[in-house]
Amino acid sequence: MTILSDIQMLLDEKGLPSSLKQVTKDVLEEHLLVALKIAGHDQEELLEIKAYPQNLEGAFKKEELLDSYYVLQFQFIVPASFSASTFTQLSSSLHFFNRLIHCPGFELDELNERILYRYVWFIKKTGIDSFLLMQVIGNIHLCYTMFTPYIKEIAEGKFTLEDILGKVLELRNQLPPQSN
Repeated sequence: MTILSDIQMLLDEKGLPSSLKQVTKDVLEEHLLVALKIAGHDQEELLEIKAYPQNLEGAFKKEELLDSYYVLQFQFIVPASFSASTFTQLSSSLHFFNRLIHCPGFELDELNERILYRYVWFIKKTGIDSFLLMQVIGNIHLCYTMFTPYIKEIAEGKFTLEDILGKVLELRNQLPPQSN
């Protein structure tokens, strides 16, 4: 069994549907697809999880390792395209949004002309904590759900970052003053 099949079993136990894609001539890397419902969307979005084994040989190895270590990469592709005219606004917006969240992960994949949310997590194969796994997936889901609508609008040229900031200030000014 691979670490991704172990994760799939944990997700099954939590009632979260997923599909493990094995390596074939058409699939270059094993990966797990997790279907997540996004508010306001008719269909589910797919969170892709990949696992990369870590070789801890050499100077960093202090003792005999009895476990396997991995880097897990969680990735959503934002279903939006961008043009040269919105690239700068989009890039600035992603940097701004990343500063607002505890687990920043929005990025531009300029080579493939995609917008991503990507989160990386180091883990031991025998130490997978199902509660922590669900918290990580939940946080990724929350970040994606909260910011994707704005990212799409900026990518489409409907709004600029300044427009979004203006809306935030309007909302903030509508709040009652807080006493200290």
